[in-house]
Amino acid sequence: MPEIPDNETALAAIPWGPLLPGREEIRILLPAERTVSFRREGETLVVETGSASDGEPLSRRFITGESTGLMLEPALPELPVVIIPTSELSILPGQKLETLLAIPLLLSVTTGTNASKKTLWEESIVSLSQSFFGAPDSGELAYSLESGLPLRRNALDRSPENAYCPLTIHNKSDQILHFERMILRAPWLSLYYGSDGIYTSPVQISFKGADQTSQVHIKKKPMETEPPMKPAAPPRTKEEKSVLKKSFFFLKTLYNG
Repeated sequence: MPEIPDNETALAAIPWGPLLPGREEIRILLPAERTVSFRREGETLVVETGSASDGEPLSRRFITGESTGLMLEPALPELPVVIIPTSELSILPGQKLETLLAIPLLLSVTTGTNASKKTLWEESIVSLSQSFFGAPDSGELAYSLESGLPLRRNALDRSPENAYCPLTIHNKSDQILHFERMILRAPWLSLYYGSDGIYTSPVQISFKGADQTSQVHIKKKPMETEPPMKPAAPPRTKEEKSVLKKSFFFLKTLYNG
């Protein structure tokens, strides 16, 4: 592992929280030898991004005023995430999968309260690949991610570049569910600080057969841990029940195909 310069912060030690006026510059080392820095100069927030191969960093300024509260927060992708297992997986009738999905995080600078929050700037910690999910006439843009889908939640090594979604898929049908891919609506999930990483709202999916709509439940509280998790960021968008049911129709498609 490369040595971290004295003026740079490791990804695992990001000082999430207020960007205070007069505070020393925050400079974070990202994967692929990229860096990002934040500093407040009077009424201005300066964000600089760059890499070892780019030469001069790209600078962006925000006129915020000295008294405006600014926060450096983790964020989930703005699009849904399509999960593709790295190996074939089937869930027999009556059985369930309890796993953790690793979702790449974004760095986000926000202002305002949860009810009126505005995002000033954000950047992915790792690069994300865009994909398309669904039929050509009714599908949608998403990000595509491969996942090992560990069969035990404690079997996954935590990485500071990811948030971890506690996912339960319960096969309540009399058919075998062949898991090929699924779509997870990341913008509807909250984020929480845990003692060993950042977690999302738990998601529970009940598969009731190829001819029935699967039930999806996003919990309003984090996974129970000791010590308890603390709120990190609210959902990007409000959960829409009708869209949620339609978007998880993929489980029937997976069974047929």
